[in-house]
Amino acid sequence: MRHVLALLSLLALSLPAAAQYRCRAADGSISFQQQPCPEGAGQQKLELRIDAPATPGTAPDYKGQLSELERQRKIREAVAAGRPMVSMTRTELDAAMGAPVRSSSGQVGPDLTEQLLYQRAGRSIYVSLSNGVVVAFDDVEAAPSARPAPAARPCASAREIRDIEIEISKLANRDNKPLQLELNKRLLDAKACR
Repeated sequence: MRHVLALLSLLALSLPAAAQYRCRAADGSISFQQQPCPEGAGQQKLELRIDAPATPGTAPDYKGQLSELERQRKIREAVAAGRPMVSMTRTELDAAMGAPVRSSSGQVGPDLTEQLLYQRAGRSIYVSLSNGVVVAFDDVEAAPSARPAPAARPCASAREIRDIEIEISKLANRDNKPLQLELNKRLLDAKACR
C-alpha cells in the first residue's frame, strides 16, 4: 500500500496544473480559494496539479501511469545491479553494462538495429536493440574450453565509476592517504578505459 501511495504522489507531480490562491488575512488566518485574494490580504499563487481527462467523459489512465512508473523503477534496479533489461534505452544499458566488447549495427526496414556483446566473469551476454531500445538479451555461460585466459578486466560501468567517486569523498576515507591514492588510481583507470 505504501508503494501505491508513493507512486500516486509521483503521478500527481506529472499532471497539468490549476491555479489556487493562499490568502493571509490581517488577523493572521490563512484560507485557500480559486479566486485571487481580496485587497489587503497577503496572496500567494499556488500551482496544484490535477489530471484532466484526455477527452470529455473518459477517465485518466492511472493503471498505465503506474505501470510506467513500475517499469522505470525496475530499470533503475537493473542499472544498479549491472544487468540488461528489455525496454532499457541505450543510455541506460551503457550505465548498467559499460562499453560492449563487440558491436554491430544495421537496418531492417525502417528500424535501426544493434547487436552488442558483453563479457562478464566467464559469461557472454548478447543484447539486441531496435531503434535504441533493448528488445532481447541472452546470458550464456562460456564452455570451459572456450573460456579465454584471464584477460584484462572489462571497462567499469558508470555505476562502478560513481561508486569509486563516492568512496573517495567519504569523510572516513579522506585522511587515509594510501587508500586515497589507490582509489584515485582506480578512478583514473576506469575513466581511461571508457
